[in-house]
Amino acid sequence: MKGQVFEMLGFLILAIAIIGIIILIRTYLVGGYGKTFITLVERHELEGFKAGVNSVFYTTEKKTGRKLSELLGIVAYTGEKEIDFGPVIGKVDVIKELEWRFDALYGKGKWYIKIPPPEIIPYIQVVIIVDTSASLCDDIEDMKNNLPKIIEDLRDKYNIFATLYMLPGGQECCDHKSFKLSCKTTQFPETSYFHCRDISRVRCSNKPKNEEDWGRGLACAIEAGPEEGWFENSTKIGITLSDELPSGSEDKGGNQNKNSLKIGIQSAKNFNMTVFPIKTSTGKACCPSCENCPDECKICMMWWDENWNWVKTWIFTEIQCKYDDLLTQYMKEIAEETGGKMYSLENSNEVTKSIENILTTLELSKKPIEVGTSRLPHKNIKAVTIPIPVTLIGEYTNAFVYQWS
Repeated sequence: MKGQVFEMLGFLILAIAIIGIIILIRTYLVGGYGKTFITLVERHELEGFKAGVNSVFYTTEKKTGRKLSELLGIVAYTGEKEIDFGPVIGKVDVIKELEWRFDALYGKGKWYIKIPPPEIIPYIQVVIIVDTSASLCDDIEDMKNNLPKIIEDLRDKYNIFATLYMLPGGQECCDHKSFKLSCKTTQFPETSYFHCRDISRVRCSNKPKNEEDWGRGLACAIEAGPEEGWFENSTKIGITLSDELPSGSEDKGGNQNKNSLKIGIQSAKNFNMTVFPIKTSTGKACCPSCENCPDECKICMMWWDENWNWVKTWIFTEIQCKYDDLLTQYMKEIAEETGGKMYSLENSNEVTKSIENILTTLELSKKPIEVGTSRLPHKNIKAVTIPIPVTLIGEYTNAFVYQWS
C-alpha cells in the first residue's frame, strides 16, 4: 500500500510541476494581459487536483494488474462494487481500493466521486416455461398469435431476446384431434429474436418429468440457455406459465412438488435470474367450492371415453381447483426469492398482455456509483470530470470528482 501511495505522490508532484511551468509560460509569454496572480494560483490548483485524480485512476491495482480506471468502468457497468476474477485472483472490492487512495491523498471526508453507468441499450434475455396440459390450449394460442410481434416491437427500446420452452408430454387440444402441444405442432412464428423449443430435445441435468413440471423445467432452461446462448452481462428473466403445482397437482403438497420448486428457485438464484410466475385459471373463480360445477367452468380436452374412443371431453379439473391456494403460495415463493412478481390470470387472452407488462416495467436503470462524502460544503470546492473507459462494451462514462479543504 505504501508503495502505491508513493507511486501516486511521485506522479502527482511531477504533474503539478509540469502544469505550473506550462501555465507560467502561457500566461507571461503568450500575451496573458489581464491575468492576475490569484487567477494563476486557482488554475494551478485545479490542474494540480486533476493531475492528482488521474494519478489515482491510473494506478495499477496490485492483485489484478489492471488500472483502477478500468476496474471502475466495470463497476459502473455492472452496478456491483466487487468484481470476481475467479479462483486464482478472487474478488476485488474496487470501491475500497478507491477509498483508501483518495483518503491518503486528500483526507477522509474531503472528497466525493459520482460515476453514472454508461448510457447503453440494455440486453434482456427471457426464457418462458410453458405447461403443456390441455387446460393451457387457449393461453398458448394467445401467445402464438401475439407474443412474437410484441417481442419485435419491444426491440425499439430494448435489445431483447426470448426463447419459449414447452414442457414434455403435451396433451391434445379439442379443436385439433392430432394436435399435441409442442413447438412443432403449434407452429409458433420464428423470428430473429423469438424462438420456440421443445424442452425434451435439450440436454440438462434436471429434466422435467411431465407436462406440468415447471420447477425443473425452469432449471433445465437455465442450464440449456436460450437459442442465442447466454450473454455475460444481460438481464436474465424467467417466466413460468401454469395452472398446476410445480411438479403436477396430482402429487398434491408432497415432496415431488417441493423438490421441483426448490430446484427452480436455486437454479434461478445461482444464475442471478428474476422469475415472474404466471398462474392461469384453475377454475376456482368460476366454481369456488370446486364441487358440482356448471358446464361453463369446464374445459375441453381430448381423452378416451368408456369405449376407449378418442373424443372431446368437457371436464372440470377439480384437483387443480382445490390446490389453487397452494399454487399461489408456491408461485409467490419463487417470485419473492428471486426478486420477481407473481401474476394471476382469469382469461386466456391475458397471457400475452401479462408478459408484455413484465417486460415493459422492468427496472433496468442502474444506480450511479457514489464514493466519499456526498454532503459537499458551500464553498472552496474543486471539481473535475474524468472520462472512464468501460472496456466490457467499448464505451465511456464520466467520473465527477469533487474535493475541498
